[in-house]
Amino acid sequence: MTEEGCVIFNACLYMALFCFWWNKQKGLNSGTYILLIWSVCSLVGVFYEPVNIYGHMRKITVWPYLYLFVCNCLMFIPILAFKAERLRHISINNRLLIPLGIVLGIISIPPFVESSIYYYINHSNTQMMLDAFNDRYADTSTTYSYLSTFSKRLTYILHSVRTLSLFLLFYMPVIYNKKKSFKFAYIGVCLSVVLIVLESLILLARFQVVIYGLYGFFIYLILRNLYNEKLRTVASRYMKILAIAFVSLQIVQTASRYFNYTENLGQQEVGAIAYLGQYLGESMGNFNGNIVHSDYYFGADPILKTYADFLHIPLEKTVYREGRFHTNQFFTVVGEFWRAYGGVATLVIFLIFPYWLYVVVKRINYKKVSFAFFILLIMYSKMAIVGIFYHAYFVDANELLVMPLFVILLTLYKKKKYVG
Repeated sequence: MTEEGCVIFNACLYMALFCFWWNKQKGLNSGTYILLIWSVCSLVGVFYEPVNIYGHMRKITVWPYLYLFVCNCLMFIPILAFKAERLRHISINNRLLIPLGIVLGIISIPPFVESSIYYYINHSNTQMMLDAFNDRYADTSTTYSYLSTFSKRLTYILHSVRTLSLFLLFYMPVIYNKKKSFKFAYIGVCLSVVLIVLESLILLARFQVVIYGLYGFFIYLILRNLYNEKLRTVASRYMKILAIAFVSLQIVQTASRYFNYTENLGQQEVGAIAYLGQYLGESMGNFNGNIVHSDYYFGADPILKTYADFLHIPLEKTVYREGRFHTNQFFTVVGEFWRAYGGVATLVIFLIFPYWLYVVVKRINYKKVSFAFFILLIMYSKMAIVGIFYHAYFVDANELLVMPLFVILLTLYKKKKYVG
């Protein structure tokens, strides 16, 4: 089979899986949504591979695509098994959410004020914004150079609880009441989410908005069954407005990044279609043509590395004997595990953990889903959503340390409804 035929075959696999599940579910839900993301990206890959910007180490063949598809299907199983439409309650002490939202707001204020001032002063200075973007790649310590030391530390805290912020954004309307404390809390939550967008505007980090836009919409799809009819109507209206704003923002940022890429950085001339397709369509091809033909780093998996670093456990590393990798290339989440442990161990990992989570999903009581399980599910699902690009916890590894603490705290109490 030709390389073009292999890429088309790969796209057909994901499109067939999506169509099958869409027909089975009779519409869009959390499961079909994730399959849609992978299907679209595999389809974009059909058009991107012929104009691949960086090229591959080896020719594209069928078996790496089949391996990747099997691992992805295993990863999808627990998510597809969860029936969001049957969700009735999440067992959580709602009284704790009010002070939690207020704390998030207080933490968000200093970086929000500093970021807003910086953006207001410099938003028209395109070159300065591009310099900030380029400096971020040259030296990660300069990423938040526009913030004070105090605000930087608060920003890192907010990065560690982004899943919690998005959960509260879509869950708190369920417990809405007219007290001022609730309004302050929800404003605080919204402020922490707005900072994600503001950061991306300053750093031209459009992909950050893409990731959290996709992730946030997934959380909304899971939680929307808890909404009453009026709340669903309002939420649907706001989601449409946000979608329009999201697309507009991506167009502006993409244009800025594209001209920076082709002119300011002195890169070879790259067509706009190829540049756009790189983000959506390169990862599966990179896995096929690069990752499966390379040596691997032991301990490169972000999950293991995060806990090992926290416990001060050194991890042995080996170096690629052969490879042509760029730091901004995507290899899929499966590719990142392969790079860490090799193909056999990766398949074992994708057999064991998804199966364990699937068993847990099949036993849950949808009338009273525990908060601990719900957070585990959406954090796991984040790997599937972002996994078409790279491992989700490369960027937010500290979530793996901080979120369990919140889960333990909030599950120490029995669920109580917040009384207005």
